Amino acid sequence: MWLKLILLMPVLIRAVYTDIKSGKIENRLMLASVIGGLVIDYCMGGSTYVLMGLKMALVMTGALFVLFLIKGLGAGDIKLLSSIGIFMPEQIVKITVAAFIIAGLLSVCKIMYRVIKKEPPFVPGETIHFSVPILLSVCVITCITAGLN
Repeated sequence: MWLKLILLMPVLIRAVYTDIKSGKIENRLMLASVIGGLVIDYCMGGSTYVLMGLKMALVMTGALFVLFLIKGLGAGDIKLLSSIGIFMPEQIVKITVAAFIIAGLLSVCKIMYRVIKKEPPFVPGETIHFSVPILLSVCVITCITAGLN
């Protein structure tokens, strides 16, 4: 599990960087992540593990596509979660739930900070760079899971 986290971390850090800088997550980064995840899956568990990773990536894409349609989540965020599903198929549901919880907590903190500073709590058109909660949730869930084993 730690090997997967070490290999996935540069992808997550790059995704956060480009998301904050440009509001986009690069397709070539996601393609490299998917290919790398499939290779690691094959090396660690053979074709069965590759199929499980692909299945979880498809499940994540399908489940989150509705949020994309209502503009609640960006396509890059969905691709990022799907690629994590290939790397960590057993934890992807927990990682996704944790990412939404972390995003909610960060949003509440941002609103409270603005209220304390006597600023308007909401800014029209402002979005959350969801790659940040995704990165944090991968770290939290990996640490919790490793602690339980």
